[in-house]
Amino acid sequence: MTELDSGSVRRKLEELYARHAAKDLPERPFRRALTEYSYRLYRAVAREALKPGETLLHEHHIMQSHMWWSQSFLKDPNQELISLFLTDRRLLRIRSLMVPGRPISCDAADETTVDSLYLDRMRGLRVHRQIRTGEVLVGAVMAGGAFVFQTWLEITGPVLMGLGALGALHGLLWPMRWVEVEASTAPPPQGPMRIYASRRKSGRTLVRLLRERIRPAT
Repeated sequence: MTELDSGSVRRKLEELYARHAAKDLPERPFRRALTEYSYRLYRAVAREALKPGETLLHEHHIMQSHMWWSQSFLKDPNQELISLFLTDRRLLRIRSLMVPGRPISCDAADETTVDSLYLDRMRGLRVHRQIRTGEVLVGAVMAGGAFVFQTWLEITGPVLMGLGALGALHGLLWPMRWVEVEASTAPPPQGPMRIYASRRKSGRTLVRLLRERIRPAT
């Protein structure tokens, strides 16, 4: 596959949105192409950030949803796309805010930041776990509301209580897990390097490659 520069990929993403808006591209092919070219854009930006002679070894992409209190619950939440690229010298991180309805541009328009941590400044990896508080609260509110209004919700009430209870239990029993890259110096400007979805194949590979490269320095 020919690697395009970031400008070419941005134009391709704008074209995809225009074709989709004109009903010329069905939803499923649009989503598939959108995912592919979004990752290609991040890859292009990462290549353009490399130093002379620096080589990309591995990449890991994750997406996180962010629902702000000032945002309507009827709207799709904004999503943060975080891409980690391991090179032979450092771990490069690119973060952007994906706003529903507009193509990702991986620049100032979607608050993109690019930072990195060099391998010789890494001290080790530490696994963190945290209860999914938001999921527990939403589940509890759903179950509690269904219980309080069960007189008016004779059919849907038990279903909502069950779903709410299951959601709360999932948040308690299946905590969020990430791997943090500990720095021997000050962390990058955008905060510590964190590898979310570390159980996924690309995440496991990234953790393994980092351990192989950090161990000789410890």
